[in-house]
Amino acid sequence: MSRSCAVDQTLLQLAVHRQSVVSWSFAGAGLTLFFGYIALIAFDAPFLQSTMPGTRSITVAIALGYAMIALTVLLTAGFVIVNSHYVRPLLDRLRQES
Repeated sequence: MSRSCAVDQTLLQLAVHRQSVVSWSFAGAGLTLFFGYIALIAFDAPFLQSTMPGTRSITVAIALGYAMIALTVLLTAGFVIVNSHYVRPLLDRLRQES
């Protein structure tokens, strides 16, 4: 095994590790968001039943539910952007070179 081949394999392993770190980071953020909302439902239901200031019918739970959906969409979009623009091209280039 030549030195350049060993270096290529090391770079490929580092790129795969970077992809794994990015994937787990976004998954952790999504799970934290989800379980935080569930914990809020479980431990502070009266707060969620109160209405939003300035409205009579929109509760805090509905507003937080919509916010959670929007943040989940943004997290997914962020993962796709980071993965497709930074991580995948690096992996593809390293796989072609090795």
